[in-house]
Amino acid sequence: MGCSGWRCALRLNERRAVTAGERADLAAAIGRGADLRSYATFDYGEHMSAPGSDVGLVQEMMNFGVIYRLAGDHVAGIQTTRYPADCSLGFGDFPSLSFFLVNDTGQAGVARPFLAPRRTDGALPGAPPPKYRALDQWDTDTDAPSENYTYDFGEYAFWVNERWEQVLAHDADGRPTFGSLAALQDAFRAGCALKVGIADLCADLTPEGELPIAHEVFVEMGPIYNHEDQGFLGGESQPLVRVGPAAPLAYRERNWNFGWVLPRTDGVVHELIINPWTRAFTRTRRRAAIRWFVA
Repeated sequence: MGCSGWRCALRLNERRAVTAGERADLAAAIGRGADLRSYATFDYGEHMSAPGSDVGLVQEMMNFGVIYRLAGDHVAGIQTTRYPADCSLGFGDFPSLSFFLVNDTGQAGVARPFLAPRRTDGALPGAPPPKYRALDQWDTDTDAPSENYTYDFGEYAFWVNERWEQVLAHDADGRPTFGSLAALQDAFRAGCALKVGIADLCADLTPEGELPIAHEVFVEMGPIYNHEDQGFLGGESQPLVRVGPAAPLAYRERNWNFGWVLPRTDGVVHELIINPWTRAFTRTRRRAAIRWFVA
């Protein structure tokens, strides 16, 4: 028994040097709407700071609910629905989400919006494992701490599945630049899954005084609605995490949030965004160039 369509586009060693594949190939696949997973290996005792453990070698595969393609052919993926867990041995003790972020360079990060107020002691929960190297930490005295780091995994591999076909692209005013709305509507009525690539979705999270870099955010759609009489199609995305665009992608002081978007083929994008520090919801509306993929 095998799984169809997955291939390894890039492989890194323990020091995050490329040993197979090319970052340009990975970026090109993501630009075609590909799904993304990362594979890593580690010793459980080292990784979980449990020196007396006899669990041994663990092989991990992570899937990413939202994928960024950034200027310069950089790629990053973020896990959007992960709860802290002990490598499938049980759930963690901290009621939070774990928005793990992985760049194609192997640099990673995690943001933890807590689901209930926590005791803030100036650090993220848990002692760092020996192969973990913290790069920086942010908002550690809040209910939404984050940090960036590297970890010397035994290996890193990035897998892609190019099952998606682009059928429509349009500018921020909904004017088609590729394909047709009719093709997208036909695919929708045939039961196809839909994914969008939204241009420059997170530019507003760029630090003050800096220019945003070009980027595209890919996320799969959930419920979809075709407004036949009004002449547009739209839908609600799966949960996504918005981060100020940078290469490599990294968490900074209050440069991220999360929620849902509702993109439409007329260029309108509704946003329902949660402030991780106040848990307040904000509704906004913008326009964006969008590419639509079906599978």
